[in-house]
Amino acid sequence: MTHLSPVLDRAIVAVDVMGFTDPQRNSLDRLTLRQGLYEVLKTAFAESGVDFDDCEFEDRGDGALILLPHGTAKAVVADRLPDRFAAVLRRYNHTRTPQAQLRLRVSLNAGAVHNDGFSWGGDPIDTAFRILDAHEAKNRFAESGRTIALISSQQFFDDVISRDPALLPESYSPIPVSVKAFTGTAYLRLLGEPPSSAALTQQPVLAEQSAAARTDDEQADPAMHGTALDMIPRTDLVTLRHRLTRMDVPHLAVMMSRALGPAVPLPRLENVTDAWSALLVLSDYNAGPDGIPPAITFLRLLAAQLDGEAGASITAWINDQARALRLGPMLARQAETRHAPLFHLECHYTELDDLLVSDGPDLAGLFEPPLPDAQQADSRGFPISIYLSTAAGHELVQAAVEDLVRTAGAEIIELGDPEIGSWMRRLVGRLKDAANTPAGRDAAVTAAHAVEARLVQAQDATNTATLMQNLAPTLTALQHTPSAVVRVGALLIVKNGDALAVHQLTAAQQFQLNHKPALLTSPHDILRALGLHATESPALTTTAPVTPPAPPHLSPVPPGGEPADHVGPAWQRITTWLHTHTPATAATLRPPAPAAEIHAVQHALGHVLPGDLLEWWSLMDGVNGERDHHTAFTLPGTYFPLPVRQVRQTWASLTEHPAEHCCRRGAHQHAAGTTTAGFCTALLPICQAHGGAVLAIDLRPGTEHGRVMEWVPRTGARRSIWANIEALLTDTAQRLDQRDSRCGTPPRPGDPVIRDGALTWT
Repeated sequence: MTHLSPVLDRAIVAVDVMGFTDPQRNSLDRLTLRQGLYEVLKTAFAESGVDFDDCEFEDRGDGALILLPHGTAKAVVADRLPDRFAAVLRRYNHTRTPQAQLRLRVSLNAGAVHNDGFSWGGDPIDTAFRILDAHEAKNRFAESGRTIALISSQQFFDDVISRDPALLPESYSPIPVSVKAFTGTAYLRLLGEPPSSAALTQQPVLAEQSAAARTDDEQADPAMHGTALDMIPRTDLVTLRHRLTRMDVPHLAVMMSRALGPAVPLPRLENVTDAWSALLVLSDYNAGPDGIPPAITFLRLLAAQLDGEAGASITAWINDQARALRLGPMLARQAETRHAPLFHLECHYTELDDLLVSDGPDLAGLFEPPLPDAQQADSRGFPISIYLSTAAGHELVQAAVEDLVRTAGAEIIELGDPEIGSWMRRLVGRLKDAANTPAGRDAAVTAAHAVEARLVQAQDATNTATLMQNLAPTLTALQHTPSAVVRVGALLIVKNGDALAVHQLTAAQQFQLNHKPALLTSPHDILRALGLHATESPALTTTAPVTPPAPPHLSPVPPGGEPADHVGPAWQRITTWLHTHTPATAATLRPPAPAAEIHAVQHALGHVLPGDLLEWWSLMDGVNGERDHHTAFTLPGTYFPLPVRQVRQTWASLTEHPAEHCCRRGAHQHAAGTTTAGFCTALLPICQAHGGAVLAIDLRPGTEHGRVMEWVPRTGARRSIWANIEALLTDTAQRLDQRDSRCGTPPRPGDPVIRDGALTWT
């Protein structure tokens, strides 16, 4: 029997994203809009003095229903909330490209509502959504170009807004509403200046800049239109453009990659010829997790490389814009957390060709010896090691590494015996011009300090080509090797399945490897042990599409193409079925997972997570299986999808006592898909049943990398029927669809069942 909650009088806010399904927006744009909506909602409510987490809310796909806590003054939603919405939206849209910018319709109402155990209902909620869809409101909003359409019900306007002059009742105009069975009157207020027009009027035009001059500047660079640069006053852009045009920046691709940060592939650079054209390219990218647009980060890096008046003027320009965009606190945090700018790259092996055009540090500078220690005091060279998970093709890999060393002006001075089983060989190299004298060794140590302290640039471009171009033969030689670790001095290459990482090691990391040589044979653990991972490193990172970008871009996107959308269709089928047949279960799905939580999971495991898992988390953040255990969504087997924060906590708990026969000596002894008696540290729990059993993703290397494993206490882990997340969700969608086609027949084991209005499984 369904029990109704007590009927309570609540203030109601219904929100809808304008143009959410516009065909010009792709699935990645829509994912960005959904995450942006919740970011704006939480911030606007917090700045209005209302904790969003204390509200009741239901996700509606392209919008949301929010019920303010019982007892909250209704005037809050008409007094503080509209202005905070306008301010937060303006701040948010300033750092987003046009396709990712939000315009919202917001309806206000209040009245008696109830919860039937499945969802919230009541006439006031129905009215809030009817007036939200009023045609007159939509048309006026679209024509206005404003960012917010605030629509009040007749009752809310009469009872709250019209009674208080401070709520600006004169700013509302009555509009007719005729939607479905509802006919009545609502009150519309448009607010939030369009970003482009606001930017143009933000500062007065200087007297010496005539209209003709402005026109010439804009015609000379039409790319200034339609990007995030529209948010900056035109006079400021003209000044900046004159300074950056034809400015030659050494290793421009490196600085652009650092500005873009983790999980964003380096764009094509055919038209990037100077600092200004680089800035135009970067202005098309949204702000990352730190809230700072890549264009601003690029200018900060550029200013740090310039001496005298040029660097000072760019810094002053950044400070002026930071005040206008309210980026001061975020820029301060970025300065505090940004470490020495070393080179880091993580990518998918299939995207390697697109990344080989990138620049990198001076190749020879990577092979200078680190600070001497007990193991290297007498070698007077740099260590080289090659580990391959299989011996096949080792001759080609070793030849490529030796050629790489010779390209840098170095030589092999010691060649160790290979270790057979997998394949491992240790070598020692030395720069040919390094003197075997105390003075020469002192000079090498000094150079090693310099590598850590600066952005490495080629000292002689005629003698040292870019790093990535020189690495091409070595990386190509590794293409048929399942996993590998290659270390050449301060250069570390790790291949783990299709994931490839190239890192420039600090002296401290080299020292650590010298004393933990076992890590050189563990492609799965070495990056974690050294604290190297794209999603956590504030250093230069060029990351290809399968690794998660900084939110809100969590869906893999091939360069120049549409997002890879394998999980999306299956998940859409599932959620559509839930909303149709079990709205109570649909209501338990949480909004998209916070990027920071996903990053924390990756950092804890030290593994690149599968793209289909990241795509799923970009659509939802599990369910609260403890609070909503009677109605929460489950997958076949009655497994509750875990919120990402709980994923990390569950993994940490289960790996306190790792599977001894698999997790030994910092490596995994068995391939993916292999049964384990305990819980292997390379298993990532994603769903959990009430009895403690979990579904986990197997991140061990092998042909079944990414397989869904079932782990049961006292029994251990075994292969499930699902090869990956995509297979799991596709199978779930098919079972739900088949239930409809088999309606009236007795359920079979594993079939979905609707019990008391909620989904469960036989």
